[in-house]
Amino acid sequence: MISLLLYQLVVLASAARSEVLASFSDRKYAMLGTAALLSLIFAAVAALQLRRIARTRRYEIALKHSNEKLARAQRLATIGCFEHNVTTGVAEWSDEMYHILGLEPSDAIPGRDTLIALIHPEDREHFEEHRNREIAGIATDPFEYRVVRSDGTERVVRRESEIVFDSDLGGMRRYGTLQDITELRLAEQRKRDLERKLLHSQKLEALGTLAGGIAHDLNNTLTPIMALSKLTARRLAHDDELRSNLETIFAASEQARDLVRRVLSFSRREEIAKVIVSPGAVVIDAMSLLRATVPSSIQLTTRIDDVPSIFADPSQIHQVITNLVTNAAQAIEPNSGAITVILERTSEFKPSGEIRLSVVDTGKGMDEDTRRRIFEPFFTTKDVGQGTGLGLSIIEGIVSSHGGRIEVASEPGKGTRFDIYFPIASASETPAAA
Repeated sequence: MISLLLYQLVVLASAARSEVLASFSDRKYAMLGTAALLSLIFAAVAALQLRRIARTRRYEIALKHSNEKLARAQRLATIGCFEHNVTTGVAEWSDEMYHILGLEPSDAIPGRDTLIALIHPEDREHFEEHRNREIAGIATDPFEYRVVRSDGTERVVRRESEIVFDSDLGGMRRYGTLQDITELRLAEQRKRDLERKLLHSQKLEALGTLAGGIAHDLNNTLTPIMALSKLTARRLAHDDELRSNLETIFAASEQARDLVRRVLSFSRREEIAKVIVSPGAVVIDAMSLLRATVPSSIQLTTRIDDVPSIFADPSQIHQVITNLVTNAAQAIEPNSGAITVILERTSEFKPSGEIRLSVVDTGKGMDEDTRRRIFEPFFTTKDVGQGTGLGLSIIEGIVSSHGGRIEVASEPGKGTRFDIYFPIASASETPAAA
């Protein structure tokens, strides 16, 4: 056995190739089957995932379209919406809510502090009371308030809301809408103004019918008085006292006739005798007479510019000035004050411009309700026996018949300003008047 250690022993083992690869061939088909099965599973999972992605994408698109439709509807209806979690204090506003308030979503944090800063100071207390009732769970009716945007524009909004209690949503929540109703309120105001003007027109028509009938009867009564007084006065000597009395009767009758003519003009039953008139001359003439009637405690000043002529009835323009200055003096009495009469041209650079006749006083002024009614027939704030309430109605009729307009500005304790605009005489009117 020792002798065998001196020799190297090499052992060779061999097998046929077909026998060696036999087990691998068996495994190859199993591995291919497994790979095919995994591929099918992967493909199925991928297809399912793609379907989920496609469905999610469709939902996202549908949601986006729904949000766009909602935003468009809110924009067209000028209605924004809000949500407020009372428990956490977190609020959410729609884009239209920001738009109504004049804010950019990126520049404002939705919530009470942002909103309260925009609410008109006069409406804040009412808003806080309404909001506190909501938070307390008390049912509230819709209400309106004003907001002032950062650019200074004022809008009227209508707020509606409800409270929802739901533990799943985190306690109590407020849901509501905010609608911009500024245009609606303006339209309602215009409607009221038109109704008031219609009523005013109907009053004027009724008054004109009555005044016209009385004026014609009075005119018929004055005719024989004037004729007989003038005829009889001619037969008497110039130094006869009776003649002087008759001439006084005739002069008074002439004044009454002029009054009748103005009443007929007011009632639209007589054509206005318009001619080319120098407004400055009419104002100077009227003021020379008014200085004697205005109390000395009132300072009466004029500023008359060189203005073009107008096509008008000078006696009616005279009446407008007299009436306005007399009203201004009555608004100042018994205190001292000032009345300024201004005549100037406007629209200097336009082919056809206007002149403006202004009467400005430092009297007691008027509130807004009174200012809106001053042209109504028989409306007056004067004591009994001091006015009939027809003066400004007649003035409005005169100005309107001359193609002009009246603007009034007044505040209690700050006086009143009447601006009357008359169109400048056109080139076609001037030759005809000449």
